[in-house]
Amino acid sequence: MCEGIVPGNETSLVVLFRFLQAPPTNGLGRVLLTGDATPAALAFARRTAERYGYIVENQAFLVPHHGSAHNFPLWLRDYIRGLAVISGSMTSPHHPAHKVLQQLATWTCSSAPKLFCTAYGHSCSQAFGNRAGGHEKHLVQPGNCFGDIVVRIPRSGPAELAESSADGNLRRPFGYCGN
Repeated sequence: MCEGIVPGNETSLVVLFRFLQAPPTNGLGRVLLTGDATPAALAFARRTAERYGYIVENQAFLVPHHGSAHNFPLWLRDYIRGLAVISGSMTSPHHPAHKVLQQLATWTCSSAPKLFCTAYGHSCSQAFGNRAGGHEKHLVQPGNCFGDIVVRIPRSGPAELAESSADGNLRRPFGYCGN
């Protein structure tokens, strides 16, 4: 900063939120907010948490850097115990990456869908856009997937989508999180 150069994503704030006296298992009562952190910043955050006796296990997870494949270390899989949220743009050709969407869908949607994107990503549109037909055709047009999202984080129960400005569930059959 003294040289007038902004350091970028390496200095992104990573927040591990937890309730006091949170249950000790399954990430309950814990949220991991990663911002635009790089894999190195996330590894540093993990080491720092461990040094203070915390783990980054969580029931609600904000996916790093809009679902960038470069900023999504595979070791995160071991700590995601609930839902994952990707804040992204429908016009970005890179974010979220189809590889990240596939991995998160596999990791979080085995029983009930727990992957929520704010926008219907370019990668979903490219991969699934031509599958819709008839009256469903509007579902693959540009627009929100879940839009503005409110996630409820209880102290001892699973995180859940409490409210959203768009019904992304209608788009799930035309995206990675629904397949």
